[in-house]
Amino acid sequence: ALGPKQVLSISYVGSNGRRLIQEQQYSLTSLNPAFGTVILIPSGITSNYQALQAKLQRSISNGLQALLSYTWSHSLDFGSNNSSLPVTRGNSDFDVRNNFQAGASWEIPTAGLHRKWAAPLENWGIDLRALARTAFPITLQGTSLIDPTTGNTYNSGVNLVSNEPLYLYGREYPGGRSLNPAAFSIPTGNSSGNAPRNFVRGFGEFQINLGVRREFHRDDGVDLVGTH
Repeated sequence: ALGPKQVLSISYVGSNGRRLIQEQQYSLTSLNPAFGTVILIPSGITSNYQALQAKLQRSISNGLQALLSYTWSHSLDFGSNNSSLPVTRGNSDFDVRNNFQAGASWEIPTAGLHRKWAAPLENWGIDLRALARTAFPITLQGTSLIDPTTGNTYNSGVNLVSNEPLYLYGREYPGGRSLNPAAFSIPTGNSSGNAPRNFVRGFGEFQINLGVRREFHRDDGVDLVGTH
């Protein structure tokens, strides 16, 4: 507690996954023409999640309350939910590094107002919510390959081309930014590519929501809330 009207919370959250299952696809046509692609679900891969979370809640005055929260996190695994990619440890498909949210709620005060003004404003409230987060990773896939030793079918990654920027910027691109196709090349043979997994990112998000609500109190003890 920071004084009588505000509370600060700081938390660490960590999770290690062990002996997780992973769906893999195998082509057995070369061994037995009666079979095509079979799906195997072995165990033994791992995952890791680390997060630092901070939250500040404050009661300001006259029915106004505010809440701020921020999370920094990092999620790693061996393929998330895409079974056609090589089993490579890297950023998860749902790895979001920074997430900020803010909320405010105001119960419109009517104490001290003349009855003529207090009655229309009674039980009204205004809620504000804002969020901003960094982007999710983009999964880059190369060509469809079959491992000749195991029959495992997968999509390769890509190779990085030196001295080429990862992104192109300009008003001609939706959102003002695009991946640079010249920065990547398709691997040859059965190579899975030298680019790290999920290292490029899409777009982040910023959004503000505003709501107005009113509570209706009934004589039977049931309260109704209308929002817009």
